[in-house]
This record gives sequence, structure tokens and C-alpha cells, in this order.
Amino acid sequence: MAKKKHKSHSHATHTLSVKAQSKLAAQKKRQKITRWIGFGIIGAVAALLAVGGVTQWLLPVYLPLQKTVLTVNGTKFNAQYIARMVNYYTGGDPTYSYLFIDPVIDQITQNELMKQKAAELGITVSNDEVAETIKTAGIKSNPTTRDIVYSSLLAEKLTEQKFKVEIGSAGPQRQVLAMLLESAAQAEAVKDRLESGESFADITVELSLDSTTITNKGDMGFHPQGILDSLLFAAGLDEAAFSAAEGGIGVLYDQAKSKQLGYWVVKITEKTTTDEASTAKVLGILVPTIEKAEEVRTKLAEGGDFAALAAEYSQDAMTKDTGGDLGTLTLGTSTGPVAVYAFSEGATVNEISQPILTKDSNTTGAYWLYQVKAVESSRTFTEDDLDKLVNAAFSEWLTVIRDDPANEIDRVELTDEQRDLIAEQSLA
Repeated sequence: MAKKKHKSHSHATHTLSVKAQSKLAAQKKRQKITRWIGFGIIGAVAALLAVGGVTQWLLPVYLPLQKTVLTVNGTKFNAQYIARMVNYYTGGDPTYSYLFIDPVIDQITQNELMKQKAAELGITVSNDEVAETIKTAGIKSNPTTRDIVYSSLLAEKLTEQKFKVEIGSAGPQRQVLAMLLESAAQAEAVKDRLESGESFADITVELSLDSTTITNKGDMGFHPQGILDSLLFAAGLDEAAFSAAEGGIGVLYDQAKSKQLGYWVVKITEKTTTDEASTAKVLGILVPTIEKAEEVRTKLAEGGDFAALAAEYSQDAMTKDTGGDLGTLTLGTSTGPVAVYAFSEGATVNEISQPILTKDSNTTGAYWLYQVKAVESSRTFTEDDLDKLVNAAFSEWLTVIRDDPANEIDRVELTDEQRDLIAEQSLA
């Protein structure tokens, strides 16, 4: 069978008219122009943003934060690091951010010196230990928190591997009895009473001006050297007690010891009585002991200037620099021992009073009377005493490494602008 032949059909060619071609060319030109205008606008916006970033962030913020402001034996710390540390210690509280800048720099310096000196002793903290602590504590891991955790773990290792080992678990201790008295004369009188057989505990409860000694009835128990002063907020009592013989009784004047007792030496400069009221203008000098009061009275009797002696001796902060002027007291309204004296029958104008005891005013300066009850060459430390000894040894070591003349510490003097920036960034 013959096959059918398919006719081939040629496709017709359509040609645009000249007018149509002209319109198409114009449309393409417009699209091209629009595209390039769009690119130009985007470029211009990007340029503006870039300029804004440079002037508003890069130059005034980012670059200054990268500047080194502290170098500790070659280890550098920039302003951004300081800001992050301030943030950590203040919790981002704007109330304290500015105030914490210098203390934080001090802390960073100490931490870095501790890290360097501990490494020389072979005591370090691993990255795994830091990471595990951060994970357990549930805090964010960043260079700041890692450094803080490192320092904390290192302090623990130094405590266990260095200071507790050096101090040991036992050592010489003394049982010390103590009471705080107002004057040397009173201390001598108490010594006589003790030597006559009276109880230290009873006299302490009766006379001591220190609440801790009253609570303990004078018996402060056994302690190693370096503890007693911290227990009683004393200065020099510990050294005195460890220098005394067993059974011996001693007296120590503690110039810095605070107590709720003192003596006034006063002078009435004017007294007036009317139908309305009786008043008195009074000058006064507040001193800590009766011995000081007698010393002031003697100088005034010899012609000493009241205002000058007030400035030299008085412990009343409100009046010592104003000539000791206590103002005008009014009978029936003014209270206290000075007012009682001012309106007493024997008080006369321009006369120097006898020492006036007051328990309404705080003064510094008192007498410790102490006795070494017992001595032991080796006694196990209590946990509290061991902690105090370790902390004291640690603090002393930190002072030594900080003051080492071999250290090369470069601390930049921060400008007000740098401080403002650090404080501001610490809030982020």
C-alpha cells in the first residue's frame, strides 16, 4: 500500500511595523533607566547608612571600646572588657555603673596577678573545670564569665592547696579573758579587785563597755594569734595577750575602740531667765576618758583657748570645728547631762565644769583589761578560726604579689568620655 505523503507547511514570518518597533525600543529604554535609578537609590541609602554607622557607632563607640586601658605584666584588657565586668558586678544597674569602674579595674588587676603567680606555683584551672562550673550554675558563657569563674575556682584551689597546707590544722593557742573599761584609773581599781579574789566574770558583767565580752562573761576562749582583735574589733589586744605570761593581767589603751560613753567639759557663757523661759548658752568639749577630761580642764585653767582646745580634743563632730558651741539650751526642753548641769544651782557663767559623764554620746578610746588564763602549745583550730587564719594569709599574699616591684602594670587614666562610655556600655 502506498504511504501517504504529508505536506510540509512553512510558518509564516510576522514583521513588526516601524511604529510598533519604535514603541518597543522606547519601553526597553525606560525599563533600563528605571533599573539604574533603582540601583542608584539603593547605593545612596547604603552609603548613608555606612556614613551613619561610622559617625554614630564605629568612631564614637566601637573603636574606643577596643582601646587597651589596662595591661598587667603583658596581659591587655580593653574598655569593652571593663564594661562587661562592670555589667557583671552591678547587674546592669545604672545606679552603680559609674561608681564601680575603678573598683572593677582593681579587681581585674588582682585576678590577673593571682592567676599569673598561682601558675608559677603550679596551681591552675582547666577549661573543662570552668565550662562545667558555668554549666552547673546555669550562667551564660562569655569571656567575662569565664574569667570570673576561673578566678573563683583558682581562689578555692589556692585555699586548699597552699594556705590550708601551710597553716595546718593545729597550733599554739591561748585562753584570754577580757573586759573594756572607760579609764586607766578604773582599770587599776579592777586589777586590785581581781587580785583580792573577785570573779573576772562578775566584774565584766558589771563594768565592761563591750557587749561581746559581757555576753561571754569575759572568757573569749582559746584562739590562735591573729583572731582576738577581729572578734572584739580591737587594735593591739591580740599582740598584747600573746606577749604576756600565763596568768598575767595587763591593761592596754585602744585609741580606736568605739564605746557609748564619754565626758563633757563645758562652759556657760550666758544665762537668761524671763517669764517665758530660762536659757543658757553653752560651749562644750567631748572626750573619751576622764583622764582626757582632766587634761582639757587643766589647759583651760591655764588660759587655753576654748575653741582651739575643742578643735584639738573634742570628739563631737557637730561642734568641734565651731568652737564647741552647743547653742542655747532651754530649761524643761533640753535634755541630757549637759542640760542638767547648765540649769543646776551650782553652775555659773564662765566657769569650767567638772567632767560630766554621758552615756548618750559615742566616743573612741578605751582600756582593755585582759588576763591570759591558759596556754597550749598545740590545739586543733576551730573551723571559724581556721577560716580566719586562711583568709588573713590569703589577703596578705595578695598584698605581697600586688606590691611586687617586678610587676609591670600600665593603667590608663580614663577620661570622662571613656568613663561615660564604659558606664553606658555596661548597661547593655
